[in-house]
Amino acid sequence: MAPEQLEGNGADARTDIYALGLVGFELFTGRPPFEADSTLGVAVKRLDQEPPDPLALRPDLPPLVGAVILRCLRRSPAERFASASEVASMLAAVEA
Repeated sequence: MAPEQLEGNGADARTDIYALGLVGFELFTGRPPFEADSTLGVAVKRLDQEPPDPLALRPDLPPLVGAVILRCLRRSPAERFASASEVASMLAAVEA
């Protein structure tokens, strides 16, 4: 769950962007961004901690990919991409 959901607030497209960031982080690093002994522990970390930099775990990752993942995982929905098309536009620059 995204931080806003854990706080009992509504979900919108930016909530899905957070989920995309979680999947992208694990896809590119081989591990989830937040790890704990319980689901509750993971939830607390999502509320209280910033995710690690994917580049610290995968130095060969293009820096822009790491930046996109971290922006997707911002705790505040207002700081995330507003839509999947914005994410796709940023990632298209990596391909170019």
